[in-house]
Amino acid sequence: MKKKLDYRVYLGGREASDFNVFGNTNYNYTVNFNHTGIPANDGRVTYIDPIPASQNNNNLIPTANCFMVTPGAAFCFDPFSFHQGGNSITNDKLVEWCSSSGIKSVKLLWQTKENGDVGDPVMGIANSDDDHTNIVDIKRTDGSSITLVPANGVGQCLIYCRAAANTSGGSGVIAAYDGENGTGNILWSWHVWVTDYHPDASGTETVLTPETKRKLKLVPASSSDGTTATIIMDRNLGAYEAAVNAIPKDMLTMSRNNGQPSSFMGYYQDYS
Repeated sequence: MKKKLDYRVYLGGREASDFNVFGNTNYNYTVNFNHTGIPANDGRVTYIDPIPASQNNNNLIPTANCFMVTPGAAFCFDPFSFHQGGNSITNDKLVEWCSSSGIKSVKLLWQTKENGDVGDPVMGIANSDDDHTNIVDIKRTDGSSITLVPANGVGQCLIYCRAAANTSGGSGVIAAYDGENGTGNILWSWHVWVTDYHPDASGTETVLTPETKRKLKLVPASSSDGTTATIIMDRNLGAYEAAVNAIPKDMLTMSRNNGQPSSFMGYYQDYS
């Protein structure tokens, strides 16, 4: 079977635990790959699943501008609709922009790694620069090629997405294009928030434990009897974790508390 593996080699001494390097020193490395099967428990090796994101992916969910998913999750959605107030509404602006060509392709626009600049990419490693179908794919609902007939309305096509498994989370953006292979103009984009955070969906009270389900009840000062309240998440959209009890001191933790701009807080779809 054809598999793709991405190897990460660390500089240092002869032992695997020795990461010391010295100035004014030339290093020559001979790297030997010696294993059978996929080394799933080796953090230095990333398994790249080359199968299309549409394969075995029937998890159709309401469309939002941000999808809140767990690592390894797969989902699909109709790009020509959006969900608001419990109702599915046609995205007339995207229909207008697709009137001449339709959506010809989809591609991963950007993504973060687990800890900023280090760790594994949260959406995964694409098959190639031009082939992102193992992360995001598009199919017409009637089975015909997406490039043959413009798809300009609800129910004509689905976008399929799969996030990488075994990461601690992060963010990515997938985009639809009016040209083939991710070329031409970007018609629309969708944010994917990869996280194990899943705010408790029951009741209207504050929930503090477990932290992965934490939500906060805010009562405005103008509410004399405390009946007017708003339930919010404990972190900004896209943040890895929350700083509820204290402001973090180190830069890495501070960055993990940052999310999308507040103006982006409008809609998200949590299906995990």
